[in-house]
Amino acid sequence: MHEMIKGTYHNDTMKAKPYEESYTRINQIISETIHKHLRNILTESQESKSIDAAKKLYMQHTGCSREEADEFVRITLRNDLPILRQPNAAKFILGVTRMFLDGQIRDQRTISQLNTTLKYVSSDAHINEYDRNLNGMSAQDLIQRFAKAVSDDFEKNKSDINSMNFEGKSQYNIVRIDSFEQAQQYGKYTSWCVTHYENMFDSYTNDGIGQFYFCLRHGFENEEAVKGEHCPLDNYGLSMIAVSVDENGRLNTCTCRWNHDNGGNDSIMNPKQISEVIGMNFYQTFKPNNKWKDVVDNCIRRLANGEDPNDVFDGIDDFNDGFAIVKLNGKYNFINTHGELLSNDWFDGCHDFSEGFAMVGLSGKWNFINTRGELLWKGDQWFDGCYDFDSGFAKVKLNGRVFMIDTKGQLHNLYESMQRTLRLSESEFRQLIKESVRKTLCYLTT
Repeated sequence: MHEMIKGTYHNDTMKAKPYEESYTRINQIISETIHKHLRNILTESQESKSIDAAKKLYMQHTGCSREEADEFVRITLRNDLPILRQPNAAKFILGVTRMFLDGQIRDQRTISQLNTTLKYVSSDAHINEYDRNLNGMSAQDLIQRFAKAVSDDFEKNKSDINSMNFEGKSQYNIVRIDSFEQAQQYGKYTSWCVTHYENMFDSYTNDGIGQFYFCLRHGFENEEAVKGEHCPLDNYGLSMIAVSVDENGRLNTCTCRWNHDNGGNDSIMNPKQISEVIGMNFYQTFKPNNKWKDVVDNCIRRLANGEDPNDVFDGIDDFNDGFAIVKLNGKYNFINTHGELLSNDWFDGCHDFSEGFAMVGLSGKWNFINTRGELLWKGDQWFDGCYDFDSGFAKVKLNGRVFMIDTKGQLHNLYESMQRTLRLSESEFRQLIKESVRKTLCYLTT
C-alpha cells in the first residue's frame, strides 16, 4: 500500500524519497517511453517504405513476380548483408537493391565491405545524412567515405586483441582450407554453401584471393543439432566455425554451424569474439595467402604478351594524360598506352591525372602519384582529403588543418598564404581593383 508521509513518497519496498525527485523521475520515464515508441513507429515506417520501394524496383528491372521480389529483398539481401536485419539499417534496403541491380556488389569482398560500412551509415551519427536510396551513391563511393573509420577501428581492434592473454590449450583445431575440394570434405557435417557449391566458395574467397579457415571443436562430428541457450552461438553452433579473411588479413565472414538458421549469419562474431571463443589471437591464427601477388603477376605477363587490357582487368577507364585507371578484384591502378602498370602498389581508389599528378586512396587516406609511379607526399601519415592540382598547387587536409602542397611535395599553410596575400599596401590594393575591373569589362564585352 502506497501512502504520502510528510512530503515523501513511501512504500515498504523502497526508501523514502522526496516527492519532487520521484515526480521528475516518473516524468522522465514517461518521456523516454513515448520517445522510444515514436522512434520505433518511425523506424518501422521507414523500413516498410524502403522494402516496398525495393521490391517495386527489383520487379521493374527483372520482370519477376512479387513473391520472387519479396524473397530477394527480405531473404537473399539480408542473408548476404546481415546488417540489413537491424531496424536502422533496414531503411537502406532500397539503396542496396539499386546497387545490386547495377552490378556494383557482385563479389563477396564488396558485400563484406558494404555490410561493414552500413554499420556506420546506420549509426545515430550518420543515419539522417542519407535517404532510403543512400543519396544515389555508388557502393564504392560509400565504402570509400567510411574507409578511414573502418581502418581506425581495425587498428584499435587489432591492438586490443594483441593485448589479450591466451593461455591454456584450445578446444579447437584450426584447418586452413585452400580449395573447394578440401571444403567439400566437411559438407556432411554442415549446410555451409562453401562446402557444397564451388561457385559459392569462389565467391566468398573472391576467386581465391581470400582465405578460408574452419575452426573445429574437439568432438564436433558427434555434436547433435539441438538448439540451446544463446542460440545460434550455443553448443552446436560453436562446434564448427567458418572464418574467411581478405588479402590484408581482415575478417571477411564468420559463420557458425547453424549457418543462416536460428538467427545465424555471415557476420555472427567479430575478431575479438572469435579470439575469445577459440582461445587464440585472431590475427596470429588466420593469416592471408599470397594469391593476390600471383594474380597481379599473371596480369603483368598477359600484358607483356600483348593481350588486350580489356580482357586482362575487371574494368578499364578511358585514357587521360596517357594513363587509364584499371580495376582488378576491387583494387585500382593505372596503365600507360604501352599496357604497363604504373605502380607496384594497388589502391582502394584512383582519380584521373591533373597537371602530372593523380589522387590515390588507401584505407581512407589520400596521396598523389606522378607519371613515374612515385608518391608525392613522403610523410608517414597520408592526407585525410585532397583535391586536384590547379596552377601548380593542390589543397590537402591533414589532422584537421588545411594546407597547399606544391609539385615538389612541400606543404604550405593555406591561411598564412592567404594572410600574406591580403597584406597589401594602398597602391597595391588600388592596382588589384583596377585589374579586376578591367578583366570584368573584357568578359562582359566579348
